[in-house]
Amino acid sequence: MTRPFALRCGPLPPLTDAPLLFDLPTMWASKKIGPGDRVYVFSAEHLGGVGLVLRGRVLASEPGGGIRWRITVAPELQATRPLGRADLRPHADLAAATPQAELGHRLFRQATPKIIAISAAAAALLDSHFG
Repeated sequence: MTRPFALRCGPLPPLTDAPLLFDLPTMWASKKIGPGDRVYVFSAEHLGGVGLVLRGRVLASEPGGGIRWRITVAPELQATRPLGRADLRPHADLAAATPQAELGHRLFRQATPKIIAISAAAAALLDSHFG
């Protein structure tokens, strides 16, 4: 069974079909990430990125020391609709219990690159940004 995850990283090079390597801290039960899992990649706007960039599949994962994990992601689709900090930050109040609140809280409460586990509802919201 695959699980949905999201990650926030710095700017990415121009996208190709080549796998992408990430070495990031894990939060929100994301140490369970493994091959076959779906991952949504956000490039952090405050680091020069553009928000939601792509959806991919994890090819490999391994501990990187402490709370860090190294993952290899095969890109599948590029985002066709924008979604970033300005869209999600206003929804960071977890009391709302919406996919937007979950993503806003987990991705933007702390302005750090990270890997996070997300709910099926949050994954469905993110899927709506791919053509």
